[in-house]
Amino acid sequence: MEKEKKYTNGFGEVAKELEAKQDQAIYRSHNKLKQFDGKEGSTVLPIWSKYEHIKFDGSAKIHSAEDVAFLMKSLENKNIEHAFAIHVNKDKDPFIQFVGMGGKGSVLFDTDIIMAGAEIFKPEKIYMVHNHPTGSLKPSEADLQLTEAAKYAFGNIGIDVEHIILNTYKNYFTVIDIDNRYNPSHSHLRPLENNDAVPMKAFLFDGVQVLMEPLGEIKNSRNAAEIIQQYRFSALPKIGVFPTNLQLEVLGNFLLDDVNVKDIAEIVSRLPSGKNVILYGNQANENISSIQEELKSLRIELLDYIQIDSNSPSIVEAYKSYADEGILRELQEKYGTSTLSETNELNESKTLKR
Repeated sequence: MEKEKKYTNGFGEVAKELEAKQDQAIYRSHNKLKQFDGKEGSTVLPIWSKYEHIKFDGSAKIHSAEDVAFLMKSLENKNIEHAFAIHVNKDKDPFIQFVGMGGKGSVLFDTDIIMAGAEIFKPEKIYMVHNHPTGSLKPSEADLQLTEAAKYAFGNIGIDVEHIILNTYKNYFTVIDIDNRYNPSHSHLRPLENNDAVPMKAFLFDGVQVLMEPLGEIKNSRNAAEIIQQYRFSALPKIGVFPTNLQLEVLGNFLLDDVNVKDIAEIVSRLPSGKNVILYGNQANENISSIQEELKSLRIELLDYIQIDSNSPSIVEAYKSYADEGILRELQEKYGTSTLSETNELNESKTLKR
């Protein structure tokens, strides 16, 4: 067991060690982002803060839903719903992320905000946690749908998900089972005490540092091609990533070796106001529709893939837009739009509630 190693230096040292790991993870993620240098980088930086409104204590190593229920027991006396994500890495270290606060009957769980936490803390498993001030242990239909969507979205990038409901005052919790809906066997008495509990900090993604103006605003594929031409890369088979906000302003330019959902999602989600993405490259991509679908499950819209001819003196005159060609037509048909300029209005209306 890990207890011998965990507590040899006392509870205070364990808490400091865990907090140091959390701070280092945030620093490493922040340090990987650099200001746009004319070729690659970001126009904005994320700011993560300590969440001070609720105090938490629990096991410094998380092995089960029971450990999580004890850690989050402070939610049992809240009269409005709170949403948290507990990121558990390969060493079983917990990282508590505040996701949102709602009313007495609902709360917003934003998977792209949780993805921002996953980019920092590199979890093997995420426990989504919220409380039911109504006293019910039974998950709502929205709870079930959210859990199913989150399991699919994070499962695509190799992260397991469990969703836990904490009851008000009654010391019970429910682990949501999307296959068998709900029966009383899904609810359990949480541990009432833990002699190894240590205090823990929670974090929230709540700020932005603006480094410079956006690289441009994209209204159509030609706008995208014009920006690519300004910051074009070599003839090597690289993938370019333009993350954008809801106004379709380009927040940076990033280069990847290949089209990888996890890498793309990490780039977009860790940027403040990052919501959409346009990819570009000098190779054809037959899997772009499936990439679009997997990104959409994380609430990131792939708006276009621009295939360019690196040997052409003018990208604007020698590009292929997968959206214009109808290869990404599913997005356009679903939302009744055929231009990138309409996408910001669509994003504003999409909210995933519990």
